[in-house]
Amino acid sequence: MEGVNVIKFTLTPVDGTKGQTQTVQSKSHDGFDGYIDFSNKPYGNYLLEEVTPPERVCKKLRQLKFQLL
Repeated sequence: MEGVNVIKFTLTPVDGTKGQTQTVQSKSHDGFDGYIDFSNKPYGNYLLEEVTPPERVCKKLRQLKFQLL
């Protein structure tokens, strides 16, 4: 499905978590569409943001703040 496999996301460390912002584009993986991979991240707090929404979608997803434990 082309629409969900070309979306760019950023993952930004927040609240004192060390590291740099990383940008990836969604893709197909093992038969699943819309897969994003931010592997090898240290424990901490992160903010996930959609950079480019799929075509024909009028607004981006809300930011998602989460913690890796």
